Amino acid sequence: RQDIDTHLFTAFIPAAYRPHPDQPAPWSAQQAQHTFTFLAHHLQRHLNGTPNLAWWQLPRALPKRRRVLMIGLIAGLMSGLSACIAALGFVFLEPGLKGEIAIAVLAVLTYGFTCAVAAALVGWLSRTEQPSSQIRWSWRGRSWLTFGLVPGLVFGAALGLPNSDYGLKYGVVAGLSAGLPFALLGGLRSVHPDLAKAVRPGAILAHDRHTYSVITVTGGLAGVLALVLLQALELSWGFTSEGVAVSLVLSLSFGLALGLPIGFMLGLARSMWMEYLVTRIRLAARGRVPWRFISFLADAHERRGVLRQAGAVYQFRHLDLQRHLAQRQP
Repeated sequence: RQDIDTHLFTAFIPAAYRPHPDQPAPWSAQQAQHTFTFLAHHLQRHLNGTPNLAWWQLPRALPKRRRVLMIGLIAGLMSGLSACIAALGFVFLEPGLKGEIAIAVLAVLTYGFTCAVAAALVGWLSRTEQPSSQIRWSWRGRSWLTFGLVPGLVFGAALGLPNSDYGLKYGVVAGLSAGLPFALLGGLRSVHPDLAKAVRPGAILAHDRHTYSVITVTGGLAGVLALVLLQALELSWGFTSEGVAVSLVLSLSFGLALGLPIGFMLGLARSMWMEYLVTRIRLAARGRVPWRFISFLADAHERRGVLRQAGAVYQFRHLDLQRHLAQRQP
């Protein structure tokens, strides 16, 4: 009996991915066999043998330190690039600073490294384990306070107290102006879907990706708004001689450089998409899973009959098939 089952399970996936003129498979039987074996090992080793194959649990297939390292690298590159654009604009818009390019480069590298470390720390401390279906704003929690108003007031006090030209009054107003946009950003919350309902896993991924994108872009807009308010405050109080056009350009560039990394990090704490993305890239680069991972799973369910859908997750159609694959070499 056991020998017969082993023979049937060994031939099951090659038969499901046999070339057919009506249903051409984008993946070969060998690729499918290799991927399903890896996934069965993943379920057995990292998820205690659960039959539920969920894309948001794929990051557990990688050690957390590797995911965090990749997240930090992406954050460092993104923040470094945005800061580079802002610094170059500032150097060329200010005639007296054209000889300070070396200092600007050093500042950009320092900023990029700082953002990389901060993003890696957020990724390491993040406890998010479920995807997001939508975004709402809420006073619940204190992230809007600790994320926005408190840092803004600290920034304003640091700006106003040591400088007699500005003064504490300006510092408080500037702190509120800078802190309010980020307080609004910090109040964004993700709503988790009902995973027991029969929702396509690809649709959940799209919603979660949308959550991450909106939070990141909102972070950039919050940074721009904060810098616009500060520039407007300086213009109205006569603390700057720059024109309105130059002030707007600087606010846009430096605001994005400030806000995008903050939105990036907040998105890490509100969704699973970035962790899934870096994991999929790493595994696909090593040949463990296809680059079009979700499409592969959907095809295995809808056309090949290897997987079935249970709520928002996939499962091997036969639990014994999962156990059989988990015993093979990945």
